[in-house]
Amino acid sequence: MARKVLNGLGVLEGLVKYPLDVGKGILSKATEALTNKITELFSSGSLDTSMGMQGVYKYLADVAVAVMKKFPGFQVTSGYREGDPYSHGKHNAIDIALPGVVNGSPRYTEAANTH
Repeated sequence: MARKVLNGLGVLEGLVKYPLDVGKGILSKATEALTNKITELFSSGSLDTSMGMQGVYKYLADVAVAVMKKFPGFQVTSGYREGDPYSHGKHNAIDIALPGVVNGSPRYTEAANTH
């Protein structure tokens, strides 16, 4: 996956031998670093899969709580839905929203774009 992302950038197009060799070396190191980071992120084994609020996995409920703490006014509107064949029915989805907001709000954009 890391190799596909970095190769798709096209950063080495048009280079001649020496710069191309240097660029390939840098790209190789970047690919290795990104691969290691992806492996680290997905193989930590410390994911808490116990049940949290609204019948969703605790790690997911914890994310919702953190978002609601950072952006006061958001509330949980839905979690586990028995019989749902998708994420809500598999304890893998929780919805949060601003109560009474029907046609969107700049606060949604703010929350989505904040790191």
